Amino acid sequence: MSDTLRNRPIAFSLRLPVVLGLEESVDGTLLEYLTEQGHRAVLVEGGAHADPRSVDLHAAAIWQVLVVAGLLDADKIPGFARHRRLLDEAGAGLPRVLELRHRHPIEPTDRFEMQPGLRGFMTVPKGRLLARDRNGEIRAPESGLLLMPLYQK
Repeated sequence: MSDTLRNRPIAFSLRLPVVLGLEESVDGTLLEYLTEQGHRAVLVEGGAHADPRSVDLHAAAIWQVLVVAGLLDADKIPGFARHRRLLDEAGAGLPRVLELRHRHPIEPTDRFEMQPGLRGFMTVPKGRLLARDRNGEIRAPESGLLLMPLYQK
């Protein structure tokens, strides 16, 4: 989310990790545009595109946002408790708030290749080999959590 007061109730109601600083390091996002227009805007990363669970997590998030926004009553939504459980399970064991501290931008000509076995929210120590590109090794600049390892071409 863009860290504005109007976005906080929605973002924190989802009980998923809230990542601060993402919109500041990626230009031209819909999230950035909507926030600049004065709208409430949060982005939900629900998982891999081919993962059927991703659809369920996104649907659960939509229902929750509609309730928090005051557009629907939770008791009128069939299976709302199941939606809440899905969100709780997805956020279990993860920090509530994270700050983006480093982003490694890439270009198609970089020949970027992520190391196998890395996953989102995995703890990585400073210096851990994360990827390689045409310039050589890419290592973690500091200890922390890996947000979105890139395995797509």
